[in-house]
Amino acid sequence: EGIPVQPIMVYNDGLTIGISRYLGRLLGLLFNDATYCKKFHKAYNVIHAMEFYQKSDQLRLTTLFASFNINDLCLNFSHQQVTDALEHFLHSYISSDHSIQGIKIATILQLVRLVLDEQYFIYNYNFYRQTTGSASGSSLTIPLVYIYLFYWQPDLLEDLINKNELFFRYRDEAFITWNRSEDELRTLLAMANA
Repeated sequence: EGIPVQPIMVYNDGLTIGISRYLGRLLGLLFNDATYCKKFHKAYNVIHAMEFYQKSDQLRLTTLFASFNINDLCLNFSHQQVTDALEHFLHSYISSDHSIQGIKIATILQLVRLVLDEQYFIYNYNFYRQTTGSASGSSLTIPLVYIYLFYWQPDLLEDLINKNELFFRYRDEAFITWNRSEDELRTLLAMANA
């Protein structure tokens, strides 16, 4: 009935959890490769990346650092729009045989739809089907949301790649460097958080 509820737990024995984990890893790696995004697990990885950024003369006195959280987007995306974005992304970044690790794009899309369509949760002792967004704890949600974000904001991705900016992520938090105006950065972050 349009009541916003935030599922925060993922049932680890759910029927689609294996599919979700597999696709999350697969799409996450593909996204990182296609966008030059670095996924960091440890703080020292960030330090090494910043040192390299500085040594390559990208770090300036005017360089801005920004972060944005995609949690709200995780909860509110349209399943149809995210699968449309994923299909566009896969056709743009997959080789001519249209498969990743032997899995055809059409199969990947069907599996993603299955996972998204079969999301359920309990709230106040009632059983609900989740029809928008996805649980932020799901391993598939984060790569889907980043793909969705950059599908709707292709200029952001192009700017980050072409300007040799740093772009890295940790779970649902993204971090970037920015060597353009603060106003442009604020506009960009407003779009990312819309």
